[in-house]
Amino acid sequence: MKKIIFFSFFSILLISSCSKNADNSIVTGKNATVDNLTNSAKFIELVKTIGVLDEHIAISRNSSLLSKEQARNLLTANTITENQLTVLSQYYGFERNSDFIDIFNSQDKIVKQLKVEFQNISTISIDTLQEAIGNIQYNLQYNKYKVSFENPDDVCKQIFDNCMKGASAGYIKDILSCTAAAIGVGALTGGIGGVIFQLACGAASYSALSTARESCTLAFNNCKL
Repeated sequence: MKKIIFFSFFSILLISSCSKNADNSIVTGKNATVDNLTNSAKFIELVKTIGVLDEHIAISRNSSLLSKEQARNLLTANTITENQLTVLSQYYGFERNSDFIDIFNSQDKIVKQLKVEFQNISTISIDTLQEAIGNIQYNLQYNKYKVSFENPDDVCKQIFDNCMKGASAGYIKDILSCTAAAIGVGALTGGIGGVIFQLACGAASYSALSTARESCTLAFNNCKL
C-alpha cells in the first residue's frame, strides 16, 4: 500500500479547495475573482517569477556551499554582508548577486501594481489563489517543478502538483502581506565594512517556499513507495 505523508498546512488547503458553498452568490464571486486573476498579465508574471525561484530551489539541493539550515538562516536574517549575499546567490544557482536581487525587486514592483489592479487582493483566499495559479500553469503548458513522473495521470503527481500550487499560493499570500517596499532586497550601507543588504520579507517568504517544496517532494516520494 502506498504511504502518503500529509502535512497539516496542505491538508487544510485541500479541504478548503474541495468544500462546497451553498451560497451561489459567493461561488459566483469567487469564480469571477479566479477568472480575473487567471487573465491578469501581472498575476501571470508573478506566477512565472515563482516558477523561476522554484527552479533555483531545485538547483540548491546539489549545492555544497551551504547547508539548508545555513541558507534559511541567511534568508531570514534582517541584514547580511555582501560576501554572505554572494554565497547565498551562488547556493541558489544565480550567477550574480544582481540576478538574485532583481527577482525580488521585480516581485515588489508586480505586487504594488497588483494592489492597484485588485484593491482587495490581500484578502483573497488561499484556495482562490491556488485555483488561479493552477489555471495559469495549465495555460502556460509547462511543468515548472522539475519532477519526473512515470505516468502523467499518476495520483502521486496530482498530490505533488496540488501541494506545490498550495505552496505557491501561500508564498503569494506572504508577499502580499509584506509592508511597502519590503519584498525587495536593498543595500543599506557601504564603506570600510562593505555593503550591508536588507533581505526583508521576500527572502523570508522564499525560505518558506523552499521548505514547502521539500515537504511536497517528500510527499511525492513516499506516495511512490
